[in-house]
Amino acid sequence: MESSAVVMTCLSNGYPVIAIRGLSDLAGTQKGDNTIRLFGSLAALNTAKVVIGFVKSLSINHISRF
Repeated sequence: MESSAVVMTCLSNGYPVIAIRGLSDLAGTQKGDNTIRLFGSLAALNTAKVVIGFVKSLSINHISRF
């Protein structure tokens, strides 16, 4: 939801965009420890790995067009 405004703004102005998000909590109500505290670091690490892999997969020619 938070990235939708960024995506819509980019698309409305003709810019390519991709949103990569990490999820650190579960849907619904959970009992016990706060799930963000439990999974926040893992979600951040996994998201960083995806972003790094995505950036490495881009060709220089593709990046230089923008």
